[in-house]
Amino acid sequence: MIAAGGIVDARGAVAAFALGADGIQIGTRFIATYENNAHQRLKDAIINADDTSTVFIARSYHPMRVLKNNLTRKIHESESKDSSGENIRDMVGPGRGYKAVIEGDLDEGLFNCGQGAGMIKSIVPAAEVIKEIVEGYKKIFNTLGDGF
Repeated sequence: MIAAGGIVDARGAVAAFALGADGIQIGTRFIATYENNAHQRLKDAIINADDTSTVFIARSYHPMRVLKNNLTRKIHESESKDSSGENIRDMVGPGRGYKAVIEGDLDEGLFNCGQGAGMIKSIVPAAEVIKEIVEGYKKIFNTLGDGF
């Protein structure tokens, strides 16, 4: 079983394995790395996010957690009027991810983003993310000793 969602550091990795995961998937943390080709505005939005900066939308059509923006407010308003999902198809449809990730349009684009975004405070090399998680995991694991 692969655990995903909100894993951005060693603590999240340890928690996932403690709960029985065989592996982990880390998404949002790797957006805020130098190697990622996402638009700088998106990377800045991630590192400036807090624990309330994401929202769950499109529950009746294609559920996703994204960074809050002007479009997500419109989607919530639309969903509150019609829960069938038909009214939001065009709002979340093709091109919205491209607008956010490549064009940097954070008002009308959509970017899938985990709740862990609020814990990401810097853009670093991807190798540093991996190194911090592996070394942090080992440190936590050794501290727990036989209790893990």
